[in-house]
Amino acid sequence: GDLLPLLAEAGTSRHWLDWRPLLLDLLAASAPGLFTLTQNGLDDGAILHSSFKVVSRGNPAVPGEIVQVYLTGLGKTNPAVADGAAASASSLSLVTGAVNVYVGGVPATVQFKGLAPGLAALYQLNVAIPQNLGPGFQPIAIQTAEGYTDLASVWVALAGTVN
Repeated sequence: GDLLPLLAEAGTSRHWLDWRPLLLDLLAASAPGLFTLTQNGLDDGAILHSSFKVVSRGNPAVPGEIVQVYLTGLGKTNPAVADGAAASASSLSLVTGAVNVYVGGVPATVQFKGLAPGLAALYQLNVAIPQNLGPGFQPIAIQTAEGYTDLASVWVALAGTVN
């Protein structure tokens, strides 16, 4: 697949081969994709506790806890960041479009949606694990106006468990 600039506009994109147009693709304004701990894009999501420790089977998230979810494809931010530049830690670049998160099919509260401060081209969501969620390996789904993904999961402990 092709890598597109962070500031690419939704609409059409031209691909070139030997200076001739090869094909036109439609670009969505957003197309979320969660990073995972494995290279196949499945199973454990790239999700951290507020302590920056990885959420895992041996260190699960607790209902009510705020976790950091790392992903790509959330679209425009304000302020915008130049391609290849790290997002500012002092002036947060917030996603301008709506983002919905579901953990185990239950709507989760998104407390932050933007570029990960100090990193280039990486989006971060700070998400509250729903209180009424059962324990186990729960699917996590991200929905924007133009895209949806649910290929990753997060380990959740029994409510009342202390991490």
